[in-house]
Amino acid sequence: MAVKEKNRAAEEDEEFKQQMKPKKSNAKGQNEQGIQNGKPKKKKGKKGIIFMVLLILIAGGVAALYFTGTLSSLLGLEPDEATMTMEQWQAQLGSKESDLTIWSGVLTDKEAELNKRESELDEREAALLKAESANLTFSQRIAGKTEDELADIQKVSNIYAKMDAAAAAEALLEIKDEDRTAMIIYYMQPNASAPILAEMTAEQAAEITAVIMK
Repeated sequence: MAVKEKNRAAEEDEEFKQQMKPKKSNAKGQNEQGIQNGKPKKKKGKKGIIFMVLLILIAGGVAALYFTGTLSSLLGLEPDEATMTMEQWQAQLGSKESDLTIWSGVLTDKEAELNKRESELDEREAALLKAESANLTFSQRIAGKTEDELADIQKVSNIYAKMDAAAAAEALLEIKDEDRTAMIIYYMQPNASAPILAEMTAEQAAEITAVIMK
């Protein structure tokens, strides 16, 4: 009985000593456990700092490229007007001026081409009118004129009738429209038209008379 009590007292004394010993930290225990398992714990502090430094350097480089306009050039974009340098402004203005010069030349060529076509159409229209007029009698040609056109012809006829016969004949022969020349002679009094026709050659006077008599 005494031996049992002595052993029990010894066990309680040992248990009390174990409880009084300081406990090891969890970090150290985990580290030791990792080492025992053959997988030492990685240290993440230094790698995080290196990553942040690299990120700052990259951001700084991108910002420098952006503010100098180099980034836009590398990406094939138009430079931002707010960040363009004087050289970039001059280059852009020069390019636009060159484009305007090219377009101005194109428009000039197009205008010349349109004017040429318009002239050709006018010539064709005049030829058609002349061909149609050739098949009409002189009375029909006069009837085809408007009142304003006839009034203008009569006014011109009165002017020529008061001129010197030789000067009037020379001026009338300068008119390329035979119908108009004939109508001016037609609206003159015979005592005014006869001297003018006499100043012309026989062939010229015959042509004008033939138009009136048709």
